[in-house]
Amino acid sequence: MFGYTARMPKLTAKQQTTVGEVVQTIQRLGVAVPHKDTVAELLQSGSAWASRLAPALERVRQMLPDAALSLEPYTDPESGETLLVVYARFPEYSEVSLQRMDEAQQAFAAAFQDTIDFPLLTTDFKPPNAPPSPAAGRLSSGRRPH
Repeated sequence: MFGYTARMPKLTAKQQTTVGEVVQTIQRLGVAVPHKDTVAELLQSGSAWASRLAPALERVRQMLPDAALSLEPYTDPESGETLLVVYARFPEYSEVSLQRMDEAQQAFAAAFQDTIDFPLLTTDFKPPNAPPSPAAGRLSSGRRPH
């Protein structure tokens, strides 16, 4: 998905507003954004799909009303790539909830069908009130998508 190798440019005031508006819209949908600075940098790097994220999450929220949704950075320990992940955390996990998750994943991916490097919708099988994963770190410290 995202591979980071170069320095992330500073966001312009307009870009900060746009990214900030996307984050605010996502939060209004009831999606947690625990590492806002890192998420904002990843959203900026994914500008080809960033405007599609809120509508896609709105659809996921409709399909998974009982799931806690959290938009978080994730750094792959093997590749070092940092990407955005939307975790859906259910009060109970069952075949039914996992089937609904599969359907939501398909709808989410369809929103980005003509783009690359978009966020992943998945579950980590944690309960809805689980603390967020540790921050992936600020990307401006020398990493950027290629």
